[in-house]
Amino acid sequence: MNIYTSESAVKEEAVLNMAWDYFQQHANQRIRYFNFFVILSSLMTTGLLTTFRESFHVPLIGMIIGILQMVFAFVFWKIDERNKFLTKNGENTIKEIERNYFFGNNHDYSQKLRFFTNEEIETDKRARETRNIITKQMLHSRAFNLMFGVFFIIGFLGASASLYLKIFPTNTIKSSNDLIQTTNLDDFQNTRNDLIGIRQNIVLLNIEMQNLKQELSKIHNNIGIINENANSSVNHCPLPLTENNGKDSSE
Repeated sequence: MNIYTSESAVKEEAVLNMAWDYFQQHANQRIRYFNFFVILSSLMTTGLLTTFRESFHVPLIGMIIGILQMVFAFVFWKIDERNKFLTKNGENTIKEIERNYFFGNNHDYSQKLRFFTNEEIETDKRARETRNIITKQMLHSRAFNLMFGVFFIIGFLGASASLYLKIFPTNTIKSSNDLIQTTNLDDFQNTRNDLIGIRQNIVLLNIEMQNLKQELSKIHNNIGIINENANSSVNHCPLPLTENNGKDSSE
């Protein structure tokens, strides 16, 4: 067991603080990068899905977003690998200090104060004891890599689907065009039926007007005949006798 002097203990504490600051800086940096990646990829996924809507059907934009999402997933994965290495480096330094730091003669007490060393031991122990994938703990690296892989696959599928829609546009919008054509055909058919109905009503109205005109002609003819008969009756009626005629006849 190494027993440090007061001077060396101070130096050890300074190294411990420096190692902790180093570890904390890169651990926080790793979390910030990952949070930024999740937010950025979620927005890009939303934009990628928007390009497949019928109201905004632009496969080229979908291809660009899908490719960029794959590139960002790969780049942020490599950045996370670097931050993981730097964080692990600081963690190993703290573990080394924990193994050599003098906590007194009480071995159990000193063992409990070794946070980083105990965490690694307990994590390995739980990993061996727990077989259920639901209750089993997942390491940060595996969780981060899972998210990188999911967004990479989403970008790949989105870019592939957009490329397919770009090459075969007729197959992709056939259903929407058929719906539009069917709707237009139904509207045209309904309008045509309405026009036919209006035309039939106009024809019937013309027939009624012709019949009315004939009836009026008959009435007019009957009135003319009545007038002629009246005139004829007046012309053949005998004239009344006058006073001169009476006198002549008496003489």
